Amino acid sequence: MLTVPGLAWSADVLHDASPSHFFTRDEATALAYLDRTTREGSVLAELEPLGQAVPAFAGRRTWLGHRYWTPDSGSREAAARSLFAGELSPRDAQALAASSGVTFLLSDCGSRTDLEPALRPLLANVRRFGCATVYELAADG
Repeated sequence: MLTVPGLAWSADVLHDASPSHFFTRDEATALAYLDRTTREGSVLAELEPLGQAVPAFAGRRTWLGHRYWTPDSGSREAAARSLFAGELSPRDAQALAASSGVTFLLSDCGSRTDLEPALRPLLANVRRFGCATVYELAADG
Protein backbone atom coordinates (compact mmCIF):
# COMPACT_ATOMS: atom_id res chain seq x y z
CA MET A 1 0.00 0.00 0.00
CA LEU A 2 2.89 2.38 0.67
CA THR A 3 4.54 1.57 -2.65
CA VAL A 4 2.22 3.64 -4.87
CA PRO A 5 2.52 6.89 -2.85
CA GLY A 6 6.28 6.36 -2.62
CA LEU A 7 6.51 5.85 -6.36
CA ALA A 8 4.44 8.98 -7.00
CA TRP A 9 6.65 10.99 -4.65
CA SER A 10 9.83 9.66 -6.34
CA ALA A 11 8.53 10.52 -9.79
CA ASP A 12 7.62 14.02 -8.62
CA VAL A 13 11.09 14.55 -7.08
CA LEU A 14 12.79 13.25 -10.23
CA HIS A 15 10.70 15.52 -12.42
CA ASP A 16 11.41 18.59 -10.27
CA ALA A 17 15.12 17.86 -9.81
CA SER A 18 15.93 16.65 -13.32
CA PRO A 19 13.82 18.35 -15.99
CA SER A 20 16.31 17.26 -18.66
CA HIS A 21 15.04 13.69 -18.23
CA PHE A 22 11.70 14.69 -19.72
CA PHE A 23 10.67 16.27 -23.02
CA THR A 24 8.23 19.05 -23.44
CA ARG A 25 5.22 18.35 -25.64
CA ASP A 26 6.81 20.51 -28.36
CA GLU A 27 10.09 18.58 -28.20
CA ALA A 28 8.22 15.27 -28.39
CA THR A 29 6.30 16.57 -31.43
CA ALA A 30 9.56 17.59 -33.14
CA LEU A 31 11.07 14.16 -32.46
CA ALA A 32 7.93 12.50 -33.85
CA TYR A 33 8.20 14.67 -36.98
CA LEU A 34 11.79 13.52 -37.47
CA ASP A 35 10.68 9.93 -36.98
CA ARG A 36 8.02 10.10 -39.69
CA THR A 37 9.62 12.38 -42.30
CA THR A 38 10.82 10.42 -45.30
CA ARG A 39 14.07 12.28 -45.97
CA GLU A 40 17.12 10.36 -44.84
CA GLY A 41 19.74 11.91 -42.62
CA SER A 42 21.13 12.38 -39.16
CA VAL A 43 20.45 15.10 -36.59
CA LEU A 44 22.54 17.68 -34.77
CA ALA A 45 21.08 18.65 -31.40
CA GLU A 46 22.54 19.60 -28.05
CA LEU A 47 23.46 16.60 -25.91
CA GLU A 48 20.73 17.26 -23.36
CA PRO A 49 17.88 16.89 -23.52
CA LEU A 50 17.53 15.77 -27.15
CA GLY A 51 20.89 14.67 -28.61
CA GLN A 52 20.93 11.40 -26.72
CA ALA A 53 17.22 10.84 -27.39
CA VAL A 54 17.28 11.16 -31.18
CA PRO A 55 18.13 7.51 -31.98
CA ALA A 56 15.43 6.11 -29.71
CA PHE A 57 12.66 8.63 -30.35
CA ALA A 58 13.36 9.74 -33.93
CA GLY A 59 14.95 6.59 -35.34
CA ARG A 60 17.93 8.55 -36.65
CA ARG A 61 21.62 8.85 -36.04
CA THR A 62 22.75 11.78 -33.96
CA TRP A 63 25.87 13.89 -34.38
CA LEU A 64 26.13 14.24 -30.61
CA GLY A 65 24.87 11.39 -28.48
CA HIS A 66 26.11 9.49 -25.47
CA ARG A 67 29.61 10.61 -24.52
CA TYR A 68 31.05 7.09 -24.73
CA TRP A 69 29.71 6.54 -28.24
CA THR A 70 30.38 9.93 -29.80
CA PRO A 71 33.79 10.54 -31.36
CA ASP A 72 35.45 13.65 -29.93
CA SER A 73 32.39 14.19 -27.73
CA GLY A 74 33.85 17.06 -25.71
CA SER A 75 34.54 19.17 -28.79
CA ARG A 76 31.21 18.28 -30.35
CA GLU A 77 29.35 19.12 -27.15
CA ALA A 78 31.05 22.52 -26.94
CA ALA A 79 30.38 23.24 -30.62
CA ALA A 80 26.70 22.32 -30.34
CA ARG A 81 26.29 24.37 -27.16
CA SER A 82 27.85 27.41 -28.86
CA LEU A 83 25.70 26.96 -31.96
CA PHE A 84 22.38 26.68 -30.13
CA ALA A 85 23.34 29.48 -27.72
CA GLY A 86 23.83 31.81 -30.68
CA GLU A 87 27.50 32.33 -29.90
CA LEU A 88 28.74 31.50 -33.41
CA SER A 89 28.93 33.95 -36.29
CA PRO A 90 26.72 33.06 -39.26
CA ARG A 91 29.83 31.93 -41.13
CA ASP A 92 30.92 29.63 -38.28
CA ALA A 93 27.38 28.32 -37.76
CA GLN A 94 27.13 27.47 -41.45
CA ALA A 95 30.57 25.83 -41.40
CA LEU A 96 29.59 23.65 -38.44
CA ALA A 97 26.27 22.65 -40.01
CA ALA A 98 27.89 21.84 -43.35
CA SER A 99 30.88 19.95 -41.92
CA SER A 100 28.73 17.89 -39.53
CA GLY A 101 27.22 15.95 -42.42
CA VAL A 102 23.74 16.09 -40.87
CA THR A 103 20.46 16.71 -42.64
CA PHE A 104 18.58 18.17 -39.67
CA LEU A 105 19.32 20.41 -36.72
CA LEU A 106 16.98 20.15 -33.75
CA SER A 107 16.64 23.06 -31.35
CA ASP A 108 15.11 22.19 -27.98
CA CYS A 109 12.86 24.34 -25.83
CA GLY A 110 15.78 25.55 -23.73
CA SER A 111 17.37 27.25 -26.72
CA ARG A 112 16.42 30.89 -27.19
CA THR A 113 18.32 31.30 -30.45
CA ASP A 114 16.62 31.29 -33.83
CA LEU A 115 19.18 29.70 -36.16
CA GLU A 116 17.23 30.52 -39.31
CA PRO A 117 18.95 33.86 -40.06
CA ALA A 118 22.44 32.40 -39.58
CA LEU A 119 21.76 29.19 -41.51
CA ARG A 120 19.47 30.64 -44.20
CA PRO A 121 21.85 29.97 -47.15
CA LEU A 122 21.93 26.26 -46.23
CA LEU A 123 18.27 25.72 -45.36
CA ALA A 124 15.65 23.81 -47.32
CA ASN A 125 12.95 24.03 -44.66
CA VAL A 126 12.25 25.18 -41.10
CA ARG A 127 9.52 23.51 -39.04
CA ARG A 128 8.52 25.08 -35.73
CA PHE A 129 6.77 23.04 -33.07
CA GLY A 130 6.05 25.64 -30.42
CA CYS A 131 9.37 26.10 -28.61
CA ALA A 132 11.20 23.34 -30.54
CA THR A 133 12.45 23.79 -34.11
CA VAL A 134 13.69 21.44 -36.83
CA TYR A 135 16.00 23.01 -39.40
CA GLU A 136 16.37 20.96 -42.56
CA LEU A 137 19.48 21.54 -44.64
CA ALA A 138 19.30 21.62 -48.42
CA ALA A 139 20.63 18.50 -50.13
CA ASP A 140 23.51 20.46 -51.65
CA GLY A 141 24.15 22.33 -48.36
